[in-house]
Amino acid sequence: QTVNRPSNQTREPLLLRQSHLYHTQPNTMPSSAALAAFKEKEAIFNEDPLHDAEIPILLETARDVVEQVAARTNCFDEEREEMFPCFEEKELTVSRVLGRGGFCVVSEIKGIHLDPKCPAAKAAAAREDGREMTEYEEAFTRNFVAGRSQRGGKDARYAIKKLSDVCFSDNHRFLKGTIDLAIEAKFLSVLEHPHIIKMRGTASVDPFNENYFLILDRLYDTLEQRIR
Repeated sequence: QTVNRPSNQTREPLLLRQSHLYHTQPNTMPSSAALAAFKEKEAIFNEDPLHDAEIPILLETARDVVEQVAARTNCFDEEREEMFPCFEEKELTVSRVLGRGGFCVVSEIKGIHLDPKCPAAKAAAAREDGREMTEYEEAFTRNFVAGRSQRGGKDARYAIKKLSDVCFSDNHRFLKGTIDLAIEAKFLSVLEHPHIIKMRGTASVDPFNENYFLILDRLYDTLEQRIR
């Protein structure tokens, strides 16, 4: 489902712009039952605008919010974001759950098996065709990341972070989780520090797609353990 979006970056989030649907009376004279149902739905929307919102609307609202956040800061870098390799989820061998947060679940990636025929591979090949890359740029390729998916040939090097199942039954969590994951990707794409976890790649889909994910370095200890 495609939602037409105005070009004005200062616009209100889509979900708020659609609120007029619940404040406009029908053109024709409704029956008493229809009017009662309309009033009930209007009351529910006034109390909770996310009630019964469909996923495409929630995703477009998340996009609007993130774009507004990005417009207010110079911390983010779109060119830097585009450097990171993209993967199809089917290329990842996902293992046990490592942790859960309020919105996302993090699972171990046992291996990455590249599919040269998938859209992500074709897009990467077109982007890299004929280019001479530096050693630094090479680290942002699909082959580089996939070839280092294990440490010492046995321990998983990466983890996948994506929306947890609970978000799909709670519109508030889904919206907040989508925003949170998209902004996290923006921050991690511009941060390079030995004490900050590294992002190695992302899903081939748009950040405002329910199947979006991040590929991160897998942690084997905690800050408390490091301090000790």
